[in-house]
Amino acid sequence: MSMTVFVSAERRAAATLPPEGCRALRVLAERLHEELDRERLGGAVGALHRAFVRGEPFAPSGSLNDPDPNLLARMGLLQRSGGTWMATLLIDRWDGLLLARHRVPSPPGGPSGAEEVGPNAKALSRLTPRRRVAAALDLGCGQGFHALQAARKASRVVGTDASRLAIRVAAINAALNGTTIDFRQGSLYEPVEGERFDLIVSNAPFVFSGVQAVTDGGPAAKGDAVSEAFVRGAPSRLSPDGFGVFLCNWEHAAESDWEEPPRRWLQHTGVDAWMVRLRTSSVEAVATAWFRGPQGSNGSEGSGAESLRRWRTHLRESGLGWLTMGIIFLRRRDGRTWIRGDTQWLTDGDTQAGDQVLRIFENQTLLSCEPDRAREVRWRKVGFVATDLPGSSLVHLSQTRGFRFDVCVEPRAQQLLALFDSISSIDDAVCRFRAASGIPEEQGRTLLFELIRRGYLEAVT
Repeated sequence: MSMTVFVSAERRAAATLPPEGCRALRVLAERLHEELDRERLGGAVGALHRAFVRGEPFAPSGSLNDPDPNLLARMGLLQRSGGTWMATLLIDRWDGLLLARHRVPSPPGGPSGAEEVGPNAKALSRLTPRRRVAAALDLGCGQGFHALQAARKASRVVGTDASRLAIRVAAINAALNGTTIDFRQGSLYEPVEGERFDLIVSNAPFVFSGVQAVTDGGPAAKGDAVSEAFVRGAPSRLSPDGFGVFLCNWEHAAESDWEEPPRRWLQHTGVDAWMVRLRTSSVEAVATAWFRGPQGSNGSEGSGAESLRRWRTHLRESGLGWLTMGIIFLRRRDGRTWIRGDTQWLTDGDTQAGDQVLRIFENQTLLSCEPDRAREVRWRKVGFVATDLPGSSLVHLSQTRGFRFDVCVEPRAQQLLALFDSISSIDDAVCRFRAASGIPEEQGRTLLFELIRRGYLEAVT
């Protein structure tokens, strides 16, 4: 099957992979899967694994079962180095996907490496709701990781990036995984103007510099301007009931007003918005560490010291002193909408937590917009653990998927939650709880509404 990267006629061409090149990539993918499975079981690996996973020189075996190295070279995966072949892209497997990435410089005498799927990209993937949808957009797709994840549930996926090189590697990754994705090169939402999506996902770029050069040939922006443009532009591009999920950074003047910028971006836009702060840091401290670290100065603005000077000038002019990294979830919906902020952290591991996000949105909509219905619908509890706190009469509750939403309650509160082992309404539960414990109904109802807000219960429809 031909794996073509489709580009609208009005858009700048990004990458079109020839059919013979796509066939070579599929052969490479099949062989790498075999060798990665063998490695996992402790077996010996072959030349393709050593070349594309470990970064060692590649000596073609001449077997008809191997991909043609000349074809791989024309695809940009191999190049001659001395008298041998070397992979220009290294390939790893994560969550069943083969992902090609650029090699990164190795320390003197050390092994060659490749950019891995980072913790931010993994967190974004875990927290993205995974529903069957018609159309999904990976905005600023880079090498296509989130587009590939979206393709598992979406009938059509578009990936956009201002970097031609990123689009080229993303196209290679789509072919390696036997997936057709519509990759387009361009800035911000320009490549998808006039289109609507059921899911928009983005790991928004933020690179410290006085003037942030976002792309190779794309526009420049200061500070969090790209994050703002991505988030502000999403509501009008979402289909009804569509979700947007953005991992991004934004600047603010005081440490305590971390919610202000995204609230300003999203007021009166027709979306429910949930902002989750993951980390807030002094911009001065983060910028200093950035420019003095190995990442340097973004490669386009001279020395790290000069870029740090420009960034400090930007801070003085803007009056901004703090930087928050967070996840912003959006849902387009008719009627009254809500905006909410929380500070949370993620559990360890790679558990998919999109169901928690959907639950939080449904619960918050009931609480904010339909409180009477929230009391009438029937609820059941979801997965959490309860732990006695040493030296305290309280019990610590923590959810087992997604954000923990830790809360400490009296032991009697567990008896209230136990009433939702099957299905119950709030009014029925608090009435039965008052009869058993003597706690006033209003106190029990207040506790239940807070646990609903935190996602410990879900509505049963």
